[in-house]
Amino acid sequence: MTIEIPLAGRRRKKRSRTAIQIIEAAEEMIGREGIDAVSLRQIAAEVGQSNPAAVQYHFGDREGLLDAIYRYRLDHLDRVRAKLMADADPAALRDPRRLLEFLALPVACIVNARGSYSYARFMVRMEHALGGPVSSSRVRDYGATMQVIGLLKDALGEIPPDIADIKITLSMRLAMIALISVEDRRMQPWGSVEDEEAIAVGLDMAAAGLGCRVSDPALVRSRLEEARQISAGSVSYTHLRAHETSL
Repeated sequence: MTIEIPLAGRRRKKRSRTAIQIIEAAEEMIGREGIDAVSLRQIAAEVGQSNPAAVQYHFGDREGLLDAIYRYRLDHLDRVRAKLMADADPAALRDPRRLLEFLALPVACIVNARGSYSYARFMVRMEHALGGPVSSSRVRDYGATMQVIGLLKDALGEIPPDIADIKITLSMRLAMIALISVEDRRMQPWGSVEDEEAIAVGLDMAAAGLGCRVSDPALVRSRLEEARQISAGSVSYTHLRAHETSL
């Protein structure tokens, strides 16, 4: 099988140093605090801008800033993914684990001046806030990234497209959470595991999720209903015991 490696995403206009500082500061602040906890004024102050409207000057509004963060990172990620695929053995382009690495490992290379996996944090925060893989619509402009996703879907075999999308989304999210866990462990007295070891564990778990069979929804529905009934009974019992204790 011959695989044509696409060109990386189209060239974007160069941004000023101030604009890049704002992008990187916003990425880190949103990744740590959440989108609703960070104002444009706070972001401007973080990069030493005395004008509180500096962010609006460069990006227009909050949505423009968020889009700029994704574009700034995806431009770089797509170039790295294109090179990884170009250098890979042909067998790697049919291996779900290797294809997942092509998606995840370039993100692990984005580490800011404070040693934080800032873009991984940003991605997880944004997906949590907006309820889905918010970068999915944006990657359509990036040939290498779309190529990896397409190859990964092919490697998963004959499964419904929606299920393939869910598997890839959840596996990538698990890989990002593994990166965040690596960073958080450094701050704990028991955090003796090397970054690469923890990243490997996350990728192993994510790859296992890609390969696992999908359970019968009817069986899961039945067991979920059983758990709900037990949970409801447990809550009622707990409330009854609390009432008896207060008498």
